[in-house]
Amino acid sequence: ENIVPNILEFINSHKEDRINTLTREFLDSGDKTPLTKQEEEYAKELTDDQNLEYLPFAYRMYANDPTADNAYAVAMSLNNCYQYSMSIPWFEKTVELDPEDIDTRGKLAYIYQQVEMYDKSTETVKDLLGILPEEEADLRDELYSILADNYYFEDKIEDAISWQERILQESKNKELISYTTAMMV
Repeated sequence: ENIVPNILEFINSHKEDRINTLTREFLDSGDKTPLTKQEEEYAKELTDDQNLEYLPFAYRMYANDPTADNAYAVAMSLNNCYQYSMSIPWFEKTVELDPEDIDTRGKLAYIYQQVEMYDKSTETVKDLLGILPEEEADLRDELYSILADNYYFEDKIEDAISWQERILQESKNKELISYTTAMMV
């Protein structure tokens, strides 16, 4: 009973030790050598939890073929290594190369929130809501939640509540409705 609260306090007080820790391992080495066939095959075989190992390949793929998909590969590798600040320019590059990519815009709004760029997150969400197709209900729910959280973190409680109310009015996700109801109490 005494240990768990102390561990939680330690974890919460050392968040910065786990997120956005810049080390040489995450930087682009500048190597622009095209991947060999063996390297391509090896990179394809890496699992989703081997992002740090995949990252040098992703940088080289982008250097040789600067597409939205390759920029996204770098962004996701950095994101999955909890290097949110480093991933932002790569997510932004992905959106620049493919402005119609609504999923990446949603991820970008979330990443802005994680690095406490609430205004940028809110702006991104509102822009995205303006173009979001009707059938994207799950993403809409996520975006409403991001807005509610952003306003809460900025101590704009009335605005946060209004977005929670929209979740309750428009969402079909029973778990989200239950969670939102509990949060409003």
